Amino acid sequence: MKKLLLITILIGGCATTYSPEQLQAKASDKSDIDLCFDMILNNPNQYSKQELMNRGTNCNSPDIANAVIEKREQQIRTAQMLMAFGNALKGQPVMNVPAMGTLPNYSSRKTMYIKESETIAGFNKICVYSFGATKTTRTIGATDLCPLSVSE
Repeated sequence: MKKLLLITILIGGCATTYSPEQLQAKASDKSDIDLCFDMILNNPNQYSKQELMNRGTNCNSPDIANAVIEKREQQIRTAQMLMAFGNALKGQPVMNVPAMGTLPNYSSRKTMYIKESETIAGFNKICVYSFGATKTTRTIGATDLCPLSVSE
């Protein structure tokens, strides 16, 4: 019985859905800046849009527009720091963070292949790596360990 209750709590906590009334209440609790910020996202929340119309908010007013731009720039800086941290953890060089409004050139980057399988053939071991549908192999001594990943 205790296990069933625990599983129910875990599943219920992971699959939270809100009713339309709850979503409307969440939108009404947001500031004008947060509502306007929602409008620049790929799929703006319909409740945020309706709340802006109800309030008659002009997202292009200088105070709101500047605050939304600053919030978006902070979001981008955070994402760039996380990407640099991830690269450092993978042992890849930490690339220079691109300036706002520019895109880095990744055309010279190496592709990292992940180990898929290994086969022993006589005194050799053939390590098979994949990157999507692309595969590559490395031949090493039969007693050696295949690296978990290789770059080309």
